[in-house]
Amino acid sequence: MRKNKFILLVFILVMSSCKNEYVLDIDNVSELNNAILESEKYMKKIEVLPAYYSRYYAEFGDLHLGKIGLLYSTLNYDPNDSIQEGRYNPNWQSNVDTLQNVPGLNPEEWKELKRNLKILGKYGIYWSEQEYYNDGKFQFYYYLYKSDKYNKIGPRAFLAVLSEAQTQTRDFKSRFIIMDRKDNLYLLISSDRN
Repeated sequence: MRKNKFILLVFILVMSSCKNEYVLDIDNVSELNNAILESEKYMKKIEVLPAYYSRYYAEFGDLHLGKIGLLYSTLNYDPNDSIQEGRYNPNWQSNVDTLQNVPGLNPEEWKELKRNLKILGKYGIYWSEQEYYNDGKFQFYYYLYKSDKYNKIGPRAFLAVLSEAQTQTRDFKSRFIIMDRKDNLYLLISSDRN
């Protein structure tokens, strides 16, 4: 019992010292907010691999490098020629920003998605992830934010565009801690500290 109290005390001290570091220092919140929402609209239209179809939407990475990598898409996928990673192969495709199109989007939609993803990268977003609760249904996208900064001082930070109602659920509160908020843009950390 004393060990748990000590761990809790240390955690509280660490988090209180980090609280001043975990702030949204974004000047143009509306630009980032709009880019996130527009990106999500198109990301959900991209064709997803059959193994992931019922549960996942497309995800992107490498945004902080000024590039775009794509995950879970049917782009260049050959199930007979792919290396299996565990039970599934998420089909990571790097540098897709050089392509004219991806499955599920027309060229104009893909162009608009690339433009919005570049904005996300400009604001320090590394990649997208998806949140699910016990029912297995998609809840929302969240985005790794300024990983090089926050990994040095504490838990990883994420951005998400959420409604107030989404942040009040028991599932949300059991997985995330809200560190800062501007309008409906939230700066989060994971409550499991990983």
